[in-house]
Amino acid sequence: MLLVCLHGFCGQSKDAEPFFAALKRLKPSSTLNFWAPDLFKDEGPLSPRHGFLDWARNFEEALRKQPVEDGLVFVGYSLGGRLLLHALAQLQSSKTAWPIHQAFFLSSNPGWIEEAEVPGRRRWEKQWSRRFLEDEWSALQRDWNALAVFESSQEAQREEHLFSRELLALALENWSVTRHERDLEDIKSLPQHWCFGSKDAKYKALGQRMVQQARPGEFCAVFFEGSGHRLLLDAPDELAQYLSQSM
Repeated sequence: MLLVCLHGFCGQSKDAEPFFAALKRLKPSSTLNFWAPDLFKDEGPLSPRHGFLDWARNFEEALRKQPVEDGLVFVGYSLGGRLLLHALAQLQSSKTAWPIHQAFFLSSNPGWIEEAEVPGRRRWEKQWSRRFLEDEWSALQRDWNALAVFESSQEAQREEHLFSRELLALALENWSVTRHERDLEDIKSLPQHWCFGSKDAKYKALGQRMVQQARPGEFCAVFFEGSGHRLLLDAPDELAQYLSQSM
C-alpha cells in the first residue's frame, strides 16, 4: 500500500514524518510505502508554476513512477487537500484504473467561498504574495504564524534556504481557493474523510457546515479534540490511530 501525503502552504515533505512514524508503530508488519513530494523547493511538474488542472495531470504522471499495485491512500493537509481534490478528480477520469482505497483531507477547504468574498481574498493573496517575495524571512514567518487560523497550533519552523520564495508567491495566487476547477461532486464516489481540529474555529465551522449540507454517507467528518489547524504537527499520533482504523 502506498500512502501519499501532500503538505500545506509553506510546508515540506518532512511535516508528515511524525505521522508516518506513528503509523509505522501501529502497523509494524504492514508493507506501507510513503510518498510526500516537496512542492516549494524546486521548479518542476508539481510546482505552483502549474494551475490546478495541469498540476493534477502532472501528479498522475508522477504517480505512475510510484509502487501503487497494492492500493493507494491519500492524505492532503490544508492547501495540500485542495490539490488532492483536483488530483483525485483527475485520477477518477483517467483511463487508468487507479486502486484508490481512501482519501483523508486535513484542515482543508473543498473550494467553498462566497462570490462576494472573492475580490477581498484575491487582494489578501496578492499582498502576501508580494511579502513572500520581498520581506525579511524571520519577520515574514513571525507574521504568517501570527495569523488567526494558526493561533491554537504549534508554530512551524521554516528555514529560508529550503524554499523558493518565487514558488511560494506563485502558490498564493495560482492555487487560490478562488481558482478551484473541481469540487466535491467530482470525487463523490470515493471513500473520503474530512478532518478538523476542535480548536481551529474557522475550519471547524466549515466542517460543521459541510456535514449539514452533505448527502447521507457522502463522507466521514471527524474533529480532533485539542488540536488546531496544523493537524500534522498537533496530532500525528491521533491521526495515525484514526487512519489505521479506517484503512
